[in-house]
Parts: sequence; C-alpha cells; structure tokens
Amino acid sequence: MLLQTLRTRDFDELAAAFPRWNLRFRQFGRGPFRGQLQLLQLGGIQVFRVAVNRMIRIEGWPLPAALAAFPSWPRTKTPSGVAGA
Repeated sequence: MLLQTLRTRDFDELAAAFPRWNLRFRQFGRGPFRGQLQLLQLGGIQVFRVAVNRMIRIEGWPLPAALAAFPSWPRTKTPSGVAGA
C-alpha cells in the first residue's frame, strides 16, 4: 500500500499529477489557487481525493480496462455515508 500526498498552489502541477490519465483540467475564476491530492495505491487499484479552493472542471477518459467514478460534494456539506458524518 502506498499513500502519496501533494499540496500545491500551482494549478498545472496538480493537473500533471495524473500523467497516465487522459484528463484535462480547467480552472474557473481568478485568484490564488490551492489544491491537494491524496492518492492511495493498492496493487492495481487507485483511490484518490482531490480538494481545491476554486471551481474546476475535469474531463477525460479512464485508462483502458479501468472503472472510474468521480463523485463530487459541496464543500459546506459532509457527504452521507462517510465516516464521521
């Protein structure tokens, strides 16, 4: 098991953290950017969490033979089903 964390103020650095995924990132609005990526690697399974202080759009396609899900929750509300909710 491998857990990696990236904290950055560079939007392009966050986007570059997904080199094998065919993703495009777009930031809406102006102002200082802060982002964090937590990536957990379990054999052939990747679980990641991205948190940002700006509205962004991520689009693209999963890797071949991969299943991808990208739920999104408002920052002000804790999602149901999450430990501690």
